[in-house]
Amino acid sequence: MLMMWKRLLALCGLFLIWGSAWYFDLGEVLRLETLQARLHDWQLFYAGHPWLTIGGFMLVFIILTGASLPFAGVLALLAGALFGRWVGLLAVMSAAGGGAIIAFLSARYWLRDWVRSRLARHYHRLDAGFRREGWLFLLTMRLIAFPFWILNLVMGLTSMDVFTFCVVSLIGLLPVMFILVSAGTELAQIQSIGDVLSPDLLGLLGLLALLVLLTRYIAPSLARRRR
Repeated sequence: MLMMWKRLLALCGLFLIWGSAWYFDLGEVLRLETLQARLHDWQLFYAGHPWLTIGGFMLVFIILTGASLPFAGVLALLAGALFGRWVGLLAVMSAAGGGAIIAFLSARYWLRDWVRSRLARHYHRLDAGFRREGWLFLLTMRLIAFPFWILNLVMGLTSMDVFTFCVVSLIGLLPVMFILVSAGTELAQIQSIGDVLSPDLLGLLGLLALLVLLTRYIAPSLARRRR
């Protein structure tokens, strides 16, 4: 009975967050064009209230990713634009780790049946990959930027322990988030559409593409050596 109430409360909490996101049209608020239009105001607020801004950003990031809403990428861009590369990366990595653990534990203890039914297609494929390659599979999925929220939930249904999930996730997320946060610092300076194709930004996108290719070709080889 107690477990049933916990599951009910967890679902109510998720529906409350999802409903709020829909009511406030969060998808529109976090569109790249909207962020750019309001960026100057947020930068002014950050200049006057740095700790409040960073703390509020991290809290929002944790809530949204913990509720498995797909906004991690655009929030990483915003962090780079507001806080700069290194402070932004630290804020994003800390919040992403917290949100991932919340989603992971929610799926494991309260939302198992719901996740298994809603994400059945992803669950069977990811579970098979985890059984075959273990933590290396999670690392590979993080490096190729597999949807953050789906991976958090599905991994909660596997036998992976929380510590391993957290450590491997942070290692895998670091290069991807570094690229996104760094791109955010470039996007904050855009004055025209042509600025999007700056050499620095193209270099960052090329690095991401190279990272994906290396992961796809090297990870299977490492897995075979382990076996």
